[in-house]
Amino acid sequence: ARQVEGVSKATLPAWGYSSYRLQHALKPRHSQLLSSQPRDVSADITVQTQLYTVVFDGQTGSLKSVTNKVSGSTDKLSAKFLEYRSNTGDTLSKQASGAHIFRPVD
Repeated sequence: ARQVEGVSKATLPAWGYSSYRLQHALKPRHSQLLSSQPRDVSADITVQTQLYTVVFDGQTGSLKSVTNKVSGSTDKLSAKFLEYRSNTGDTLSKQASGAHIFRPVD
């Protein structure tokens, strides 16, 4: 069997992915070897190995759950990225927020 290597540029959206399909072409110079396949953004994304099933939210890309196929246990996950207004020092303390010091305004 003959081995062939294909190289192509791909554009990936932030917090997302694109799917590509390789297919045999009779006239390679006149055929598109890689084509992007649109996906339903409302559908969750599932990635599986022999040991785990990992589910990502189709709209946000956030990790939703991890299932251990050996034990059958599923851990549901939720992550949020938040921010706080840091304190620059006040009448209670001149100490401002900084490395290892968490002083939100309110």
